[in-house]
Amino acid sequence: MLKKEEDKKTKSFIVSSVNSLNGGGIMQIDFDTDGDYDHTVILVDKGALKFAQHSSNGYRYFSGYIGSKRYFNPSYFREIL
Repeated sequence: MLKKEEDKKTKSFIVSSVNSLNGGGIMQIDFDTDGDYDHTVILVDKGALKFAQHSSNGYRYFSGYIGSKRYFNPSYFREIL
């Protein structure tokens, strides 16, 4: 059995592709492929690969994002009261 790679800083599991994301998974995008990640979005519809973003308070599909990407599945969500 393979051990999942955990990112201690983000308390999430690193996955290799968008298809490995769970609902609520995080995708970071490096638009310029310069090593600095410029934008972070959250997967809200796994079947359609639709992501929520804050920049324009809307949704965008995976195919609409250009650049280098990395993916994380949060190990838990916190409820904020």
